[in-house]
Amino acid sequence: MKTRPEEKRSSPSRRRFLRQSAAGALGLSALSKAGGAMAQTLSPDTIPAQTGVPSGIVRLNFNENPAGPSPKALEAIRSHLHEMNLYGINTTALLMKLNQMAGIDFSDLDLSRRSDLNEMWRKNRVFLSDGSGNLLRAAAFTLLRQGGEVVEAEPAYGDVSEHADFMDSELGINVKTVRVPLTRDMRHDLDGMRSAVHSRTRLVVVTNPNNPTGTIVTPASLERFILSIPEEVVVLVDEAYVEYVQAPGFRSMAHLAISRPNVLVTRTFSKVYGLPGLRMGYALGMPDTFKHFWMHTSFPSPIAIHAAGAAVDDAPHVANSKQTTWRGRDFLYSRLDEMGLTYVQTESNFLIVDVGDSDRITRELARSGVFVRNAERLWKLNGHIRVSVGTDSDNDAFVNALRRIIT
Repeated sequence: MKTRPEEKRSSPSRRRFLRQSAAGALGLSALSKAGGAMAQTLSPDTIPAQTGVPSGIVRLNFNENPAGPSPKALEAIRSHLHEMNLYGINTTALLMKLNQMAGIDFSDLDLSRRSDLNEMWRKNRVFLSDGSGNLLRAAAFTLLRQGGEVVEAEPAYGDVSEHADFMDSELGINVKTVRVPLTRDMRHDLDGMRSAVHSRTRLVVVTNPNNPTGTIVTPASLERFILSIPEEVVVLVDEAYVEYVQAPGFRSMAHLAISRPNVLVTRTFSKVYGLPGLRMGYALGMPDTFKHFWMHTSFPSPIAIHAAGAAVDDAPHVANSKQTTWRGRDFLYSRLDEMGLTYVQTESNFLIVDVGDSDRITRELARSGVFVRNAERLWKLNGHIRVSVGTDSDNDAFVNALRRIIT
């Protein structure tokens, strides 16, 4: 029997999250000053020093790219550092690339002709932003500005829902959040979400692959779901981790976003491209769908634009990022199997693991210098932690620490 959607179910507020993040940063600083004493139980060769991360710290709590940033992106940054005193940048080349990746055909255009350049802008289906997180905020504040309801799975990334809750509780806008529990196998309950859509619904959010579970819904089922939603309701598909999916026949919803006014797809350069520090993301959709997003986002910096354009062209880095993640994921699977722990098969660069006492395990791992997410505390996934796939050394450190804790 399906669980009924729940309205206004308690979840960490954005301000509480920021306070927790600040506390975590202070804690990380304190651990750094401790000179790595808390990591003394692990051998030095299993706890690598990373750029910008204190020696003895293994960060498997941020879903970062263990392959690092694109070398071509780094070269592009170096080549344009001298231009930081200048305003503005020509985004045509990057927009062309992202549109073409989404399926827009520009092969008949000659951009040296003004008429063809105007045609390119008419065909444009890309909205650039300083990170995909701000696109989620823009969707909430733009599409719910006159009130209404948003439907989102739980647990899921939840950013849109948190903004909706803020609009209701702090701004006095009559916005209601309907959170629909995942299915037993930790996937979006599309039938349940469809049942939750009614006359006051303005926005539906699907995170695919889902965060924190790493699961996906099939392209066929998601497309049927989207096509069943009334045209006045926007469906936002967050595809931050889409490049990591290995499932046969998987397909992005970009083809719907570029052709239907009630579909948006959000993407990021923070994951497979390895550029979270530059805050670079984009949305795919019809121009009228995101025409007011500029009020709630900022334009990416010129350096971010240059880096993103180079990263898109760096196919070897993208391939290496995927292979590094898939190899690390399979390694974690094998070691977790050896320890007799259960986990959810993932299509992303992280996975959730049932460790029983997630509070104790998270705390003990941190004492060993290994940081993961407590999925019970953050997402009500009883007994689970969420661990990012890291470098080979990161993964070794996590496995060694976890094995010692649970035995």
